[in-house]
Amino acid sequence: MKKKLLLFCTLVMPIIVYLLLYQGEYQYKTLPILTEKVAELDSKNHSFKNKLSVVCFLGNDQPKYKASLFNINQLIYKRYQEKPFFQMVAFIPTSAKPEFTKTIEELAGFTNLEKWHFIFEEEKKINEVFKSLKTPCKLDKDLYNPHAFIIDTALRLRGRSRTSKNHCGYDTTNVSELKKEMRDDISILYYAGLKDVEILK
Repeated sequence: MKKKLLLFCTLVMPIIVYLLLYQGEYQYKTLPILTEKVAELDSKNHSFKNKLSVVCFLGNDQPKYKASLFNINQLIYKRYQEKPFFQMVAFIPTSAKPEFTKTIEELAGFTNLEKWHFIFEEEKKINEVFKSLKTPCKLDKDLYNPHAFIIDTALRLRGRSRTSKNHCGYDTTNVSELKKEMRDDISILYYAGLKDVEILK
């Protein structure tokens, strides 16, 4: 009996304590609001309103945008594509549409793109949406930025504190950051049942 009790205390109890702490972290942790109002999509078919959006700015340089696109597709999109309200939005310059269409076809070969929205816009509109995030980040000359951003259903930018290294978003070229940090932060919103996210009427 003593041996069984000892075995329970040394092997099982640490696991139980870990699970309780883990659940507790998600239950009480909230994801900070970094920007109150992000510019809405100027589209009849797509909107940030009432959606939990992961947004990226892929630009027109193929080596850069393909690396970001395929990383976030595998590590974020495929994990959350079945979740309610979820969508992925990528901004691409209109000038890159012919070339980028081939990339979309390649992606469709192994991914259901139902919740992927590729928005082709002129430079002015892309800059307008990006600037509305109000982060220290900037788009480069190709209208590309390696970071992805979480926008909640009330058009608010969510993420880690501006004092952290992630105040610019989540680096799509960094696999570890996507897996350990962005996944964690999206899960915080879903674990809370989006209770802290209002649904706009």
